[in-house]
Amino acid sequence: MKKIILLIAIITTICLGSTYLVKQNGFYYPSHSKIDLIPILTKPILTSADYQIILEQTGIYQPIVDQLQQTPSFVARMLEFQKEYYDPINIVKTNMSIITRWDQFLIAGKRQKVFELAPYQNGDIFLTKSTYTFNWRHGHAGIVVDAANGYVLESFSPGSVSRLQKAENWEYYTTFKMLRPVGKTNAFLDDVAANAIATLSGIPYNILAFKHSKKPPNITHCAHIIWQAYIPFKMNIDSNRGLFVSPQDIAKSDLLEPLQVFGFDPNTTW
Repeated sequence: MKKIILLIAIITTICLGSTYLVKQNGFYYPSHSKIDLIPILTKPILTSADYQIILEQTGIYQPIVDQLQQTPSFVARMLEFQKEYYDPINIVKTNMSIITRWDQFLIAGKRQKVFELAPYQNGDIFLTKSTYTFNWRHGHAGIVVDAANGYVLESFSPGSVSRLQKAENWEYYTTFKMLRPVGKTNAFLDDVAANAIATLSGIPYNILAFKHSKKPPNITHCAHIIWQAYIPFKMNIDSNRGLFVSPQDIAKSDLLEPLQVFGFDPNTTW
């Protein structure tokens, strides 16, 4: 009897410990002290060291920095990214379903935006790890298919079908990562987006959707639909090439480059 009680105690401790780790590992706060970025942002030419400091202070990577640098609001935008990057937020664990939880920023019980999206374009991939089930921080994913009007194609939960959602909804997630295929033209990414809208909308959600050659698939989930969007264009963005694809698998793909992070460690893939 004592052995059984001891075994139960050990299992309980392991479960509680893993739950603690899942919760604690859900959000990254910048490890570098906040500094005055204006001397760097006003330089006519940025060095690799400058880009690294900007990333550590704002979560914005070089491609977006270079893009924004061509606009008159560059300094103001970067300082706003920095402010949001360092602002403390109160993360509350909320229930999405009986088994799935969602980290949110709440004030008086009302969900709040926590950051501003950097400029995005068709084909960009949005990831979050703010959702988890049974201690698995699986996260969620979406693909930009109508950047001009601010729409992302997503597959959400059991009982739903893949559909367009406003990109701004992602500003409510406490963790965020934006990725883009490396070295692809805007025309290529526009084609990916157009094909995704035409062939991957209205597909029933099923977490058991495995990768196969059927086009379009008859079931899908959030990471699966993004993987499927790029397959007709001879891009396999599943980093481990397994039967199942997750947001984490996509985050680790060497075919993609990061553009923005919030609540993610910029020095890690996931």
